[in-house]
This record gives sequence, structure tokens and C-alpha cells, in this order.
Amino acid sequence: MSKGADKFDNRSEPTALLTGTEQILIDAVSDVLGFRIGVDEPLLSSGIDSIAAICFLTRVTSIFRTEIPFEALFSETSTIAELAQQVDRMRLDDRSFERASETEPNKDELNSSNARVEHP
Repeated sequence: MSKGADKFDNRSEPTALLTGTEQILIDAVSDVLGFRIGVDEPLLSSGIDSIAAICFLTRVTSIFRTEIPFEALFSETSTIAELAQQVDRMRLDDRSFERASETEPNKDELNSSNARVEHP
């Protein structure tokens, strides 16, 4: 297959099965860059620039409802695999927080609901 035959240039062949988060991140970054990158390929060497990074992070935020810090993309060793782990941890933390806030009432709400209301 010639390079121009496909929008995606398989620069790195997958070495292992991808997690769902890794696959979604690879698809998102591939859409932005115009070619596929490997799960363990450093993003800096993939050619991502600040504009592409903003587009990618906007998609990630929209898909996962969580934000990866912009700086995380520009670490020398930042890869899709590392970002996927970070997203999964953040989503787990968010779910834990949501469950805790559902079971623990807000003290301000308790105080206001227990306050005596005087009617004229």
C-alpha cells in the first residue's frame, strides 16, 4: 500500500492489544494529525504541535468529560499509553468523588434544611 493510498500512515505497528481508552486516544490523535501513531510512541516525536494538542485535548475532554493538563502532552516520554492510564485514573477518581458526594450530604444543605422556618 502506498503512503498516499490511505489517510493514515501506520508509523508504529501495535505491539499489544489496546485498552478501550488507548484506542479512543489513538483515534482522536490520528484524526488531528492525519496519521496513526503507536501507543508507545512519544507524542513529541509524532509531530504534534500546540494547535494540534489543543484540538486533541478538546476532543479528549469532550469524550471522557475529564481534562488532561496541556503540559502532559509535551513531556519527553509522554505516550498514548501513559495518557490513557492518566485518563482512567482521573475518571476513577471522578466516579469515587461522585459516589462520596452522593452518600455524604453537603453540611450547608443540612444546616439550611434543618433551620426552623417561621411563617407570618
